[in-house]
Amino acid sequence: MTDDTMLYDRSNMPSGRGVPSSEPKLSADPTRGPVSGADRESMSYPSLSSQGLVEIEIPLRNVGSGPFRVAKVLVRNVGQHISRHVEARLPTGDAHLEFSHFVGVVKAQELLSADAQRRMDNLATRLAGSRNPEIIFTEEIQPWLASLQPKAR
Repeated sequence: MTDDTMLYDRSNMPSGRGVPSSEPKLSADPTRGPVSGADRESMSYPSLSSQGLVEIEIPLRNVGSGPFRVAKVLVRNVGQHISRHVEARLPTGDAHLEFSHFVGVVKAQELLSADAQRRMDNLATRLAGSRNPEIIFTEEIQPWLASLQPKAR
């Protein structure tokens, strides 16, 4: 039986600190430490923000007793994301619940202007009271979601 564990005292690393002298040494500024995870998440890039290239987390509606889920979506794709989820719920009859969930998410994350939020509320009410939600969705909600221009973050 052979032992495949590596013995560091017999490795091919050079003696000393383990860094060959031919490699350039990086000089670090002692006043700046590494960027923490919290700092990375709070970094903002104004040029990317104006183009909608900021990624946000949107909570998904919890169906059943499964775990809480979130989706990471670019701000500019929020309308498409909502449209896909609502359309997937049309056959089950839960489309109005799904759309109402996203109305709350959009309000909480302040993604739309006040006028757009009022329009979304109105569409949610129409969808909930409709006998034929497929028509309301395809003729009103889907085109409106495709035209959304979320606020720059």
